[in-house]
Amino acid sequence: MVDRAGSNWQDWLEVIPELAAKPPAVAHQEVASLSEERESGAVGLLAHREGDAVGVAVQDLTPGEAVVAFLDSGSRLSVTVKSDVPLGHKVALVDVAEGAEIIEYGERIGLARQAISTGEHVHVHNIRSAKWQPTA
Repeated sequence: MVDRAGSNWQDWLEVIPELAAKPPAVAHQEVASLSEERESGAVGLLAHREGDAVGVAVQDLTPGEAVVAFLDSGSRLSVTVKSDVPLGHKVALVDVAEGAEIIEYGERIGLARQAISTGEHVHVHNIRSAKWQPTA
């Protein structure tokens, strides 16, 4: 795995933009905890909210088990990543039907171009932006 997000909380702003909205001391503490878990291999993906369909890779991932940490609740779950996923890219946390909404941050971010199974890399090849699409 290639490590591109160091232990400096400002480096993590590229991976987790929500940190910018938090007071620096809080963001620093969260990053310290996440960095420790990531370095131990304990966390590979972050999900912003319970119910999100995708998690964001906090390091380059290879196929196999990855722990997902939810930022809103602190809960964890395990997902089997099916292919290489670069840092900052998304992985499906649930099965998503073709045409279904992709939820991240508790918000609709895209629509599935095709069926996406849990653990698959989620990117422009299998989603399209929801920005100009009517809501369901």
